[in-house]
Amino acid sequence: KNFFANTSRFLPGVLIIFLIFTFDTLSQTPSSDRFFVDKNATGLNNGTSWTNAWNSFASINWSGMNAGDTLFISGGPVSTIYNESLTVGRSDITITKGLSSGHNGRVILRSPTTQSGTGISITNRQNIKIMNLEFDGWDFGIDARGTVTNGIDSILVQNNRFSCYSYA
Repeated sequence: KNFFANTSRFLPGVLIIFLIFTFDTLSQTPSSDRFFVDKNATGLNNGTSWTNAWNSFASINWSGMNAGDTLFISGGPVSTIYNESLTVGRSDITITKGLSSGHNGRVILRSPTTQSGTGISITNRQNIKIMNLEFDGWDFGIDARGTVTNGIDSILVQNNRFSCYSYA
């Protein structure tokens, strides 16, 4: 018997599955990269892993990041306090607390001088997501401003806590 003689009735189904798989694969955008900040990291300070995380916000290499990337900030196993402000240095990124065990505690951005400064500054950036962070003691928790036409657009602030003196 010819094995393939009776397979023609299955061919349309196989073709549909193949087309669905191919369309789904081609429609996905390239995967985004993940970068890491952990003030207690002791590795290479290049942001590529929790071990080699940038150990301060000032160390972040924004030019090495691409659209769609995520910046994870370590909250340690329970919580971690960062006594420094963060200036967002590129558009089209997500900034959030760590998700991995040992880094998914509360991330608290605390003003080094109570009732002054800004926790996160965003100037002339678009498509920024800031999620799952806490702001304490700042004059402004997040300050987003545009100094040029269309300078600021699509800023999502979601699931954050603010204990600030003037404005969130």
